[in-house]
Amino acid sequence: MHLPTATSQVRPTALGKAEECWSGSLYIVVGIAAGAVVLLYDHIMTLPDEYRFVWKAKPSFAKYAFLLNRYVVPSVMLLVLSGMS
Repeated sequence: MHLPTATSQVRPTALGKAEECWSGSLYIVVGIAAGAVVLLYDHIMTLPDEYRFVWKAKPSFAKYAFLLNRYVVPSVMLLVLSGMS
């Protein structure tokens, strides 16, 4: 039985090969950008309903949870996307 030493080459695992193949891949960046475009489209299309049903509503946990999910999460996604390019 031969154990790898510090000087011998260790064959990369299948996961390592996949990471090499997809790391920084154009497909990933395009997929994330497409998701951001769909998210922006959804925000634009639902803005009138959001104003009517959420912004005019009384303060509540549900209102603030909705607003957090609606604006903070996409902002973080855009920051991550900008860091990938």
